[in-house]
Amino acid sequence: LTCGVSSVFPGFVTFQNGVFSGFDVDFCRAIAAAIFGEATDKTLVFRSVMSTERFQLLAEGGIDVLIRVTTATFARDVRESTSGVGFSFTQTIFYDGLAFAGVPSFVDCADNLLTFRECNELKICVTDGTTTLERVEELFENEFIEIQSNYEESLKGLESGLCNVLAADSIALLHPA
Repeated sequence: LTCGVSSVFPGFVTFQNGVFSGFDVDFCRAIAAAIFGEATDKTLVFRSVMSTERFQLLAEGGIDVLIRVTTATFARDVRESTSGVGFSFTQTIFYDGLAFAGVPSFVDCADNLLTFRECNELKICVTDGTTTLERVEELFENEFIEIQSNYEESLKGLESGLCNVLAADSIALLHPA
């Protein structure tokens, strides 16, 4: 069984000393044990996947199951846009939502959806291929959005000053990679 997981998401997926651990990893192990009677290196492979490639890999058989922070949407159930196919989602196992972090005055701007006066320099880093990006694009004009290839790049964008706010699921902001 090949499980697609996030590269690093503390509490959900960590990789240290050649060993994966975390909630998502344990969930993959439980599936392997249910199928094969055990979860060993012979029955289970973990593959780190980015949000932009996860559905394509699943559709093409590059992974057998996707166990990572992924929003279940009706559109993804019917016809996910990057792969052109629909997917079946399990029962939701973790509820979360959009949050902002970064320079406090600009976080206030983002929280209050303000982009004028002192907020006209707002720049929001957000990860490509996510429902977080979709939501941020609904709320803000493109000039205020900096799209990054993955969460680690979004963090780097905040640290380097490319953006002054980071948009992500609240759990990601509580435990940055």
